[in-house]
Amino acid sequence: MYTDDDNKVLDNNNEDNIQDDLLVEDNKTPNKFNFNKFNFDFDKIKKKLKKFFSNKFNIIFTCFGVLIFIVGIMFIHNLIYGERDYIIYGDYVDGRYDFNNTSIVINTGNTTKVMNLSDFILCLTHNNIDSLTGFSNLSDKEKTSIYKTYFIALKTSILSKGYDSNTKTIYLKESDYSCCSKVTCDLDSNKYPLLYKAYIDSKHELLVPNSYNENDAFISFNQKISYKLDNETINKIIDMKGNDYKNILSSLFGSNYKLYNMVEHANSYKADSNIKTSFYWPIGSNEASDENNKIYGKTPANSTIIKFFDESKKGIEIEAKAGTKIIAISDGTVEAVARSNDYGFYAKIKHGNYEVIYGNLNPNVVNNLKIGQTVRKGQLIATLVSDSTVLAGDGKLVFIIIKNRVYVNPLQFISEANARPKDSKYLTYVGGKDNKQTVCLSLLATGFSNEAVAGLLANINAESGFRTDALGDSGTSIGLCQWHAGRYNALKNYCKERYKTVECQLDYLLYELRNGEKNSFKILQSKNTAYQMTTKFCQSFERPAGGATSCNRRANNYSAKFYTYVKNKCK
Repeated sequence: MYTDDDNKVLDNNNEDNIQDDLLVEDNKTPNKFNFNKFNFDFDKIKKKLKKFFSNKFNIIFTCFGVLIFIVGIMFIHNLIYGERDYIIYGDYVDGRYDFNNTSIVINTGNTTKVMNLSDFILCLTHNNIDSLTGFSNLSDKEKTSIYKTYFIALKTSILSKGYDSNTKTIYLKESDYSCCSKVTCDLDSNKYPLLYKAYIDSKHELLVPNSYNENDAFISFNQKISYKLDNETINKIIDMKGNDYKNILSSLFGSNYKLYNMVEHANSYKADSNIKTSFYWPIGSNEASDENNKIYGKTPANSTIIKFFDESKKGIEIEAKAGTKIIAISDGTVEAVARSNDYGFYAKIKHGNYEVIYGNLNPNVVNNLKIGQTVRKGQLIATLVSDSTVLAGDGKLVFIIIKNRVYVNPLQFISEANARPKDSKYLTYVGGKDNKQTVCLSLLATGFSNEAVAGLLANINAESGFRTDALGDSGTSIGLCQWHAGRYNALKNYCKERYKTVECQLDYLLYELRNGEKNSFKILQSKNTAYQMTTKFCQSFERPAGGATSCNRRANNYSAKFYTYVKNKCK
């Protein structure tokens, strides 16, 4: 199951024109040019081209040559300017419901007022919700939940009034909503960051009839939701302020409607629809959680999103105090450290299948990074440099995520509300300076004894040398513990695209120990020496081809060494 640690066709019609082709005089040597007497004879050139292109083979050959030339130019251009040419797919939503380009046309009798749907929804929400008594006293979390509930219900209600998907227009009468003619939209996203963030986060969600089939060509709305969203409904929403917006919507409209996320079913959506990451919010904590390795993964310093993805089409901008620590959102490899006209000094780091650009950084700090260097989740990358476009004393982080040469919305991957997510079900992850230290620190933090951690380290070292991409058994085994065949596939299914990360491989190991490998788990929980832990776990879980002999060798060679390492706090 696991690897053993031991072991041309010349056209005859053209023959009389060879001299013409060489453009030489009759008394000259055919293969030499007389540059002093060289003149262009355009009649001869015209005649030659006409004759050349009368041959179908020559036409095909020429077209093929031109094609190769164009492809070559594109390839060279890509090498030089590739970073600037990431594809931008526009709004990540089904084109039939492109709310950025949908207009609200309000007939007020004598005049017609036209507004953008997004602006209309934002303004109505601000007018109807923010002015409510006591709303200002709610927590940001409660406000966000209420905003999202109202956004989604209001958006669905407006669409039910008659949405033309071809012209992307909704026609309303002033009588449809008493305040329509009074609505003005001069909201500043900088002044209402919570309102705008809640809108962006819930922008692609709608309520659809419970009978709606996700394979249907179009969503048919009815008017079960009061378009006016009367005071009674609004008060119910407020009363449930402590609940998540999904729960509030379900409670209010669940008998007729269900929540529908357009991103997951959109025709034009090009990025990930099932995103599973444990990326950190890129703003670091003020204090280090691991000073030696410069890990700043505690509670983030204060920050505010000042530009959303819908505005830039590339990334987001986060304002914070100049000098604020910027951290790696996950384990990764530094690909570039350079300066850009768009976002100043920046670092580009490869995090699994994602390329992430951290911009507007202090050059004195970011230049300490080296291309090819490995960084750990939460590790200090640089600090923010002051920026004249924001408040005095502040800076702004330009944060961009790229997947398969496509700019994707970072807020699908990171969250200020869940700044330090824990995707691991069983593991308490602690990043170290390398894989060995990460494994050691994480296992200790999860609650294993020094002896158990030493035994695990000895076996992992023998199996893979702490390489998460290590392949064995002719490519049928992989990772820290050399998961083989069916268990290799099980690892991939468990971790998805994160299956080569230390965090998820360790989490999967613990999943196995708590489920299918309970005897091995009992060994690790028992009172054994590091030597005994190594041999017993090896025979129970790893089961190398060399059997007990190989297991004893591992214990002899590694157990004492790793026990000392663990007792020294993984140093």
